[in-house]
Amino acid sequence: MDWRGWKGISIASSALLLVLCGIIIVYWKGSTTVVLVVRHAERVDSTTPAPTPTPCTASASCALPTSGSTANPPLSSVGETRRDELAHVVEDAGIQAIYASCFCRTQQTVATAATNLSLTTNLVSQHAADGTADVTDLVQRINTDNVGQKILVAGHQSTVKKLIEDLGGGTIDDITDNEFDNLYVVTIYRGWWRFGWFGKRVRVVRLKYGAAT
Repeated sequence: MDWRGWKGISIASSALLLVLCGIIIVYWKGSTTVVLVVRHAERVDSTTPAPTPTPCTASASCALPTSGSTANPPLSSVGETRRDELAHVVEDAGIQAIYASCFCRTQQTVATAATNLSLTTNLVSQHAADGTADVTDLVQRINTDNVGQKILVAGHQSTVKKLIEDLGGGTIDDITDNEFDNLYVVTIYRGWWRFGWFGKRVRVVRLKYGAAT
């Protein structure tokens, strides 16, 4: 083969390499999912008076557990302040979807963010009928509908931990009863891993927001 043949092969190979690199870059950028996970903000209890008024209604499309902890109080005044602080924190994060549980307090925690970002909160149960943490449906939604997106999820003391674990982020420390200021950033890298050639990689970073608890 003369030099013209080798030159042609070289040009064709270089062009193919550029095309493949372009596909990889585009695919990589579209296959990194970032999930911001928070526990609901402070709710009304015997020591935190409710704000006035106190709108709180269960959604007809999202059933509450039939046993276990089924109390459904709204956020307290302190919780409403944290709700607005969360909205400020995520306002420029590029959030494309928002999830909350069937309980009012999670829905209210993301309400300001949803309004400011013109997004509808997706209500997905995070509990089994007996009240135990069950995020199977939520994880499936994230892995099916939100690949390559940045999303915000409001959960509960037990479901936040379960969600991070089921997303592949490992086990985090237990969340105490009076702990409301954690913001977990779960980054799921898929890239070529989505094809099953390698396992996906998940990184979890815990941040703090709002008043310390």
